[in-house]
Order: sequence, then structure tokens, then C-alpha cells
Amino acid sequence: MEPASPSSANPKPATDDIGNGAARLLETLRDRLAKMQPSIDPAVCAAQEAEFTRLYDEFFKYAISWAGENRKKYIGKPDAPESIKLKKKAGEVLQDLQSRMKSFLLCTVRLQRTGGFIGLHIRSYLQDNPLAGKGERIKWTGETGMVLARYRKERAELESQLARFRQGLEILQVADKDLIAFQAAMQKAYGADKAEDYIRSFRSGLRMGDFAKAGKILASLSAAGETVMQSGKTYIEALEKAAPLITGQENKLFLAANEIQVVIASNEQELAQKIGFIEKYRLAGMENKQAGLAHLRDRLLVIGSLDSLMTLYIKLMRGLALPMNDAKAFRDFESNVLDKINYLMGSQFQEIEVIEQRNKELLAEFFADQKDYQKGA
Repeated sequence: MEPASPSSANPKPATDDIGNGAARLLETLRDRLAKMQPSIDPAVCAAQEAEFTRLYDEFFKYAISWAGENRKKYIGKPDAPESIKLKKKAGEVLQDLQSRMKSFLLCTVRLQRTGGFIGLHIRSYLQDNPLAGKGERIKWTGETGMVLARYRKERAELESQLARFRQGLEILQVADKDLIAFQAAMQKAYGADKAEDYIRSFRSGLRMGDFAKAGKILASLSAAGETVMQSGKTYIEALEKAAPLITGQENKLFLAANEIQVVIASNEQELAQKIGFIEKYRLAGMENKQAGLAHLRDRLLVIGSLDSLMTLYIKLMRGLALPMNDAKAFRDFESNVLDKINYLMGSQFQEIEVIEQRNKELLAEFFADQKDYQKGA
């Protein structure tokens, strides 16, 4: 954003009517807001805000100079005693009003920037996913956020479990060789039926993670030969080492690769469904953030607008600069200017900080959502 020259935003000389200068400033501000790039780079954001602040600072400097020049012009027309008191009060609130006007402007800038950034993401998403913008749009309700939070939690749990089971699968694929050798040697030593009884007891201990029981059963089978003992021992050691990676529901262990593969396949299917459901709400989620931002803009408009605050400021400066000598002028300045400023100072302007904080939270939530979608993709 290129800086405006002082002459283009804030007219000189100071004897020019302040309203003309204010109109040109507001035109410059609106033009800058419309052309502002929706960057999130801290340096770019700081430069943008510094430029907007500079425009106001230059105008305020001009306005004070204008007021001083006009006071000189009306030296021969002194104020009434009542107006002197009112002008003193006006001088006391001047700096605070200027500061709050700058806060209001920066809040407007930040809301505009957030809206531009979210809008850019929506347009990019629709460009990459043209079908998402067609047909009946998914609506975001009060329950949607809670449902998505639950699905994201379940997705994270599935991803964690899958990562664990996939590691366990690699170990079981190696351990299967020992299991096959153990079973074959048992059948050779005892026959199919009797071997199956021994193997069932052996496996029942391992299924529950009772490696001591499995070891005792294996020791009782020493007559079956070296192959049974060695393959059984190696198999027990592999499962004991891998226990955290192959433990399923009810703390039962998977004992063979094909067992854990069935669960992995089921989990992968369920995970795909979770991801699909979450992705389905991606556009609706971004549009919901846009709606939240629109609500913040509405809250800011409750305080006023750049134009209405500038109008109030001009009235304040004219009251400081020009003579007031009748009761109607006193009442009008006190009720329509000073009382209005004090009302804004006492309550309305405090809302700016609340809006600013919610804007930061909304943008952080938006970033977190996009990061989550990218992770789940």
C-alpha cells in the first residue's frame, strides 16, 4: 500500500474548511480499505496499519492547526462565559477521541483483512472443488461444531490406533513364521487333535498377555522337540515385546498378522468415512467464519462508522474553533457533541477491544480448521 501524500488526504492551508479535508480523508481511507491485500504476514500487516494510522495522525495535526487559525480569525468575537466552560471540556476529550477513532479505524482494517483472507480461501477452495459450490449448500447449525469436534476426536483416535497396529503388523508378519513352525512341529509330535488342545492353551495365555502362563505351558512341552521349544520361545518373546502395539479391545492381543489385518482394514474404512464427513463441512465451516465476521462488523457498527465518528470529530473541532454566543448553540454542542462523546467513551468504545479479541480468535480458529483439513486429506 503506497502512502498518500499529505496534500491528497489532508488539505492545506489550515484556513480551508475542515469538512473538505475530512471528506478527502474518508475517500482515501475507503479507497485504501478496498485495495488492501489480505495478507497475514506480520510485517505487511504492521505496514498497512502504520499507513492508516499515519493518515489519521496527519489529519488530526491539520485539524488542530485549522482550529488555531480560526481562533485567531475570531479574536474580536469573544465567547460567552458558558461556551468557555464547554470548550474546556471539549479540549479535555479531544485526545481521547482521536485515540479511539484510530482504534476504531484499525479494528475496521483488521476485520476487513480477515474477511479478505477468508474470502480468498473460499474462492480458492471452490476453484479446486467446483462441485462443492453447486446444488443445495450444507447449513451450519449450532450442533455442527460439536459433531465435528467429536468426529475429529474419533478420527485422531483411529489414526493413532492405525499407526500402532501397522507397527504391530510388521512384527506379527515376522512372528508368524515362528508360529507356523511351532504349530507344525506340535502336530508332528502329538498329532492334529492333541496338538490343537496344547496349542489352544498356549494361545489362551498369550491372548490375555499372560506370558508367564504361556512360558509354563511351553516348558511342559519339552518332549515335543527342539523346534517346538525354540520357535515357541521366539514367538513368546516377539509378542511380549510388541504387546503395546498389538493390544486390541478388552486388552486382548492379536496373535497373527491376519487377525490384525482385519482390524486395520476396518479402521481404514471407518477413518475414510470420518474424513469424508469432516471434509463435507469444510466449505460450510469457512462460510460460518464469514458469518461470524459479519456479526463482528455489525457489532462495530453499533458504535458508529468512520463517517459518523468523523462527523462528531468535526463538530468538536468547530466548537473549539468558532465562537458560540447563544443558548441554542450551547445546548446543541453539549447534548449532540460532548454528551455523545462521553457516552462513547464510557461504554461503546470499550466494545472495540472485545471485537478485536474475537477477530483474533476467529482467525486462529480458521487457521486451525484449515490445518486440520490438510492433515486429514
